[in-house]
Parts: sequence; structure tokens; C-alpha cells
Amino acid sequence: MSSQLVSIAGTDMRVIEYRDQRVVTLNMMDVVHERPQGTAKRNFKQHQDKFIQSKDYEILADKELGDFLVLFASTKNVLAKSDNPSKVRSLIVLYPMGYLMLVKSFRDDLAWQVQRELVDVYFGLAKSPSQANTPQTQEMVAHTKATAEFLDKFCIAGNAKTIALNNSLKKEFGYDALKEWGLTYLTAEVQQQLLTVSDIAKRLDLKTREINPLLIAEGLQTAYRDHKNRVYYELTDKGMTYAVYQDTGKKHKTTGEPVRSIKWYESVTGLLG
Repeated sequence: MSSQLVSIAGTDMRVIEYRDQRVVTLNMMDVVHERPQGTAKRNFKQHQDKFIQSKDYEILADKELGDFLVLFASTKNVLAKSDNPSKVRSLIVLYPMGYLMLVKSFRDDLAWQVQRELVDVYFGLAKSPSQANTPQTQEMVAHTKATAEFLDKFCIAGNAKTIALNNSLKKEFGYDALKEWGLTYLTAEVQQQLLTVSDIAKRLDLKTREINPLLIAEGLQTAYRDHKNRVYYELTDKGMTYAVYQDTGKKHKTTGEPVRSIKWYESVTGLLG
């Protein structure tokens, strides 16, 4: 059993592995994300059709489960406190991609902090503790952190940030982190249709001019006027959860800056309807 202990957002987690890959159990997610017991399991079941077994997760049963529990059943947080190891019939473990997919269902502020630390500290370390502190590993970690801060300044996030960081590592060190972790694809961050204000109006059977005031009243956007007294809208922090800015391919005649439009995820209709 691995003796390596890491601290994630103030919670101690012992490293566990399955088939030489670091994994987390659903209960570990509940504990480190400070969610009620069973939250991760419920969310996983709701979206299980989006996950690919052997790439995102494994279901351990029979002898595999027995061997796993022999090693890790006594490890803190692997099982819920109420679980009796002798009565557990199956156990879901998540690979890095499975964790990154499931954590999208956790939308609180703590989730962002925990996700960063879990990926950087838990999944991001070299497989063996003896390799974790090599000069090259330390240099790659420092390079990744510096590059991430640089990307943040340009508001590059999500999958685009992940790909940029991995490309930077490949160029600088010849190290393909995504390939090393078995992440052969990146799932779309939000799998919803994007709607215009007109589209929303049609779905709600309202007039187009009624939608922007509703979006403002819901705290999703704020209205401003430009130098020609024309109204334009900016997303609030809440609105960023339900919409994205898209480049229209045009530029402002006076400033030369790109003209952006706001497209809304279809889930916004649930707030307005």
C-alpha cells in the first residue's frame, strides 16, 4: 500500500492506485469537496452515459475488489465511514479524466480550489515518490505554474488552457502530460446548445425585446451604453455560468477591438421560464 500522503485543501489523502494509475473513489470526492456522503455517487449515476469505462472509470468487483480492499479498505476516506468492507459488492474508482468530468457537476467556489490542487498535487505527481522531486520534475512544475498564470492574464481557461499547457510542456521538455495520464481526449466543458436572445424568446414564447430585461433582473448581465449611446451588455459572474462570449469576426470602427456577442446555454431558459 502506498504510504504517500498528500494534503488537498486541508484534507489529508493517501495516494491510491489501480493498475499503476492514481485513482480516487467517489467517497474521496465527497470528503475532499466537503459534500454530503453520496453526492458524487448520485452525480455519477445521473451522467454515467457520458463516461467511458476503462478510460474514465472502473467498476471493481469480485477478486479485483477483494484485492483492492485488502490494500486500501483501511485507508482513510476510500470508503464511507458507514461502509462495511466485507459487505461492499462493487466500487467505482475514477481515473484523472473521470474525476475532471464528474467535478464539473460541483459548481461551488471550493470545487475550483480543490480541483486545481487535486490535479496538480494528487494526479500531477510522478508515479513513484522517488521520481516526484527530480530536478526536471520540479522545473516542469515551475514552468507549468508560470505558464498557467500567463494564460490566466489572457482569460484562457478550460480545455483551451489544458491544451496550451500540455503543448508548452511538449515543446519545452518533450513531455506529453495528457498522454502520460491516459487522457486521449477532452470532453466538451458544457454540452449544451448555444442560444441567441431570439432563440430564448422563441423557446419561452416571449418577445425578443423582453429577454434582455429578464436576464438583467436575474443578475446574469448588466446593461451599459457606449459613446454613441447604444446599449450593450456585459456578463456578471453569475452570468458566466450560463453564457459565453463569442467573437463575431468584426471589429469596432473606432477602437479596432473585436466585437463580441453573448450566446446563452440552453439551461438559462430554466431560470427565465
